[in-house]
Amino acid sequence: MTWHKEIWTYLIVTLVAVLIWAWAASETRERKTIPSAKVQFVADRGAGEFAFNPADVTPSLNVEGTKLSVQRLTDLLRRPIRITVPVNAARLTIDLADQLRMHEDVMATGATIVSADPATVDLSLDQIERVTAAVKPVLPGVTPEGEIVIQPKQVSVSLPQSVRRNLREDLSVEAFVDRSVLDGLVPGEPTTLDASLRFPETLAVGPEARITPPKVKITFTIRSRIRETTVDSVRVQVLHASEDRAFDVEVDPKVLRGVTVLADSDLSRQIESGDVPVVAVVHLRSSEKEALIDRKPVSYFEAQIQDADGTWRYVQLGVKLGTPMPVINLRITNRATPPS
Repeated sequence: MTWHKEIWTYLIVTLVAVLIWAWAASETRERKTIPSAKVQFVADRGAGEFAFNPADVTPSLNVEGTKLSVQRLTDLLRRPIRITVPVNAARLTIDLADQLRMHEDVMATGATIVSADPATVDLSLDQIERVTAAVKPVLPGVTPEGEIVIQPKQVSVSLPQSVRRNLREDLSVEAFVDRSVLDGLVPGEPTTLDASLRFPETLAVGPEARITPPKVKITFTIRSRIRETTVDSVRVQVLHASEDRAFDVEVDPKVLRGVTVLADSDLSRQIESGDVPVVAVVHLRSSEKEALIDRKPVSYFEAQIQDADGTWRYVQLGVKLGTPMPVINLRITNRATPPS
């Protein structure tokens, strides 16, 4: 039985040696550089909501400690770590190493942050303001019939104060229904669906802006679908006040070629068949004629429809979003001015 005792003694000695080695290895001091540690900034609790610029940074951190503590810190920094900053000024300079050393989660690892690169970050603060915005429907490619019902009609918008100051007081957001969804609906039948909310493309609000709730219910009925129609020949027509005829106006070109307009399906077919002409209207104010301006963009395109009783109707046509209006050259002369 002696050899059994010797084996057990050998195993115990080996196990103790391994444990001592593992302990010694974990307690060995080391220094390490952790690249691109993601740090985010948040406001003091109860101070309100703020937007920070920059919102986060990715410093390179020099750290030291036992091998085990450095590994813990490395694991911690695999996810963003948040630094709480005071909001008592519009601009702050943050010492990254100092702030991270005092961070509760960093201290719990047992490792020490020696330095950070960059060492400091200049922060600008902008308080988030909540306002009420009206909801407007956007139904691309269709003409609705009757009332469009949106529930709720107003929503809450959160955006930085600096952005809010540059926007109109009557702020609105869009209830947008994708064209692919609308194409699958039957004209004449009421439809209720969820519409996502978005800011108009003309508003530069930044990533901090949010809409609550993000969707609304919208109920509508499609009367007809809107089509693109390309018109080969569009006459240019000058529109000005009837009492202001002291000026002669010549335009160049007199006819535009290959103009693409938007109209509902029935009107598009009439335009394409040639039954309804389209004109390009240039609206001139008295002050513009007096100034003898020499060029101006087309104000709008319109379809000129003659009804069965001989009366004329004028329907303003749409153009694709972002399409610039053609510029018309003008030659304005004042008949009351004697020739030189």
